[in-house]
Amino acid sequence: MSGARTWTAAQRTSYANDLAFGPGLVAVTARLNMSKGARDPARWLPPKAAARCLYALQWVEVKYRWALTIDAAERAALARILRGTCGAQRVAVPTRMITGTAATPGGSTPTPTPTPTPTATPTPSPTPTQSLSCAASMSDSAPARYGRTTVRVVTAAAARVTTVARYRTTATTLAVTADGQGRAGLEYSIGGASAGYRVVVDVTATYGGATARCQTSFTPH
Repeated sequence: MSGARTWTAAQRTSYANDLAFGPGLVAVTARLNMSKGARDPARWLPPKAAARCLYALQWVEVKYRWALTIDAAERAALARILRGTCGAQRVAVPTRMITGTAATPGGSTPTPTPTPTPTATPTPSPTPTQSLSCAASMSDSAPARYGRTTVRVVTAAAARVTTVARYRTTATTLAVTADGQGRAGLEYSIGGASAGYRVVVDVTATYGGATARCQTSFTPH
């Protein structure tokens, strides 16, 4: 993230430890993380087109929360993604952690679209006394042994979704934040699983102190 050159040591520590803010830390596979490196959206985007909208929204949320800067190429890349229905999604405006407004070299705010900074009405969040629902399904319940399948989850908007795929003695965990409609997609790459052997996926959704669990499965062929 650009724009932290003048930060104090205390500010850098606060940023590194901001683990409770969902968009700030998203678990991905090691291969995907290595592919991204330190590149911004102008030079790298998730390979799956369906994931780019949520990625761009979360990128802007972090920029806004920490008053970080944005350059022209980064701004243009985000604008391409956030136009249309993607930019119209409802998101909760994050709390500012650093006073001030992130700016581009020209002095404007980091706004990849006319309304880039989350400004829509915050989605009501569940409280510890409210129930949180969770429903899970597979995009392909019988994927090729060396193919891909996506766990589709429907829960509360902006809920934290964690999936654990259990195959014999192996467990693979992925996590993501649900979008403004409460939808989340977590893609699993199938490799090495025995054909015909059922893989069970446990799903946990959390938000506002509430937790919901559901389950789905797939069987490689």
